Amino acid sequence: MKFSLALLVLGIVTYGVYSFTNRPDYDYMAGMDQTSLQGKLQSAQIYPKRAYASNALQLRIDGATRDEYSYLEVRWTRNGQPISNEATATLPARHTKKGDKIQATVNLLGPDALPDPVTTMHVNIGNSPPQIITATTAMRSMEGDILTIKLQAVDPDGDHLRYTYKWYRNDTQINGETRATLKLTEVNAGDKYYATVVAFDGEDETAVYKCDAIEMGGNAPMIVSEPPSQFTEDRRYVYQLEVKGASPEALKYELVEAPEGMTISDGGAINWGLPEAEVGSRAFKVAVRVYDSVGAEAVQEFSINLSAQAAN
Repeated sequence: MKFSLALLVLGIVTYGVYSFTNRPDYDYMAGMDQTSLQGKLQSAQIYPKRAYASNALQLRIDGATRDEYSYLEVRWTRNGQPISNEATATLPARHTKKGDKIQATVNLLGPDALPDPVTTMHVNIGNSPPQIITATTAMRSMEGDILTIKLQAVDPDGDHLRYTYKWYRNDTQINGETRATLKLTEVNAGDKYYATVVAFDGEDETAVYKCDAIEMGGNAPMIVSEPPSQFTEDRRYVYQLEVKGASPEALKYELVEAPEGMTISDGGAINWGLPEAEVGSRAFKVAVRVYDSVGAEAVQEFSINLSAQAAN
């Protein structure tokens, strides 16, 4: 009997504490707004109505202030399943992905709860359009001079991206050239080449992205030398690059890919001593990059084939 009485007293004290500390002051609210939160809680909506996986979702109740939201209990669902540990008017973006259907139910806290909670219309998490971060035009020499697009693009949903390219010479589109590379045939000094690119994720596409133009014989270096096919008599590979289209003092060289021990000088001289242990038909890939102070560049790729050395 004493134990039951103690529980009853504890329950009365607990309710009293809730009533005076957590329960909204409806008399005050009615005096200020001429309505109560119960009256305001007639409908709720989720915003933005067109949502993407990168969006945090917000629950809004017409006529209610943000302070009054602290008296609400919110339950979020994703595809009909409850989302744990989220009971406020904001749903962080980490809980959603493309294709999800998000809903929320909302009610008053504690003993003031309505018999039936208010349920929002569901919001579909739509496809996030892809984005092109950067796209630049570069020159490389490999069986002739080739322009290529160096592209960085992202899709927030992780969708596979497809690209559409168009190439232009002096602002005139080059018919039939729709790949990421363009092989140059006739080149005149002063010709300007550039490309446009559009990324498509299967549902949405980016705006047309225009790459910076490369001017032939102007701001773009061009590698005009061909790599030698022979080693020297003392088993060394020596290759002096020849570059046109830019001032020699403005050029910098680097080995993008090379066998161990190969070096390139500030003036573009490649030097490599073939290790004594290297025999047979092995081939070594080399890629050298030359660029100027504004970022215009040319890349030459070639292979050093040991079987060809043996044949000679």
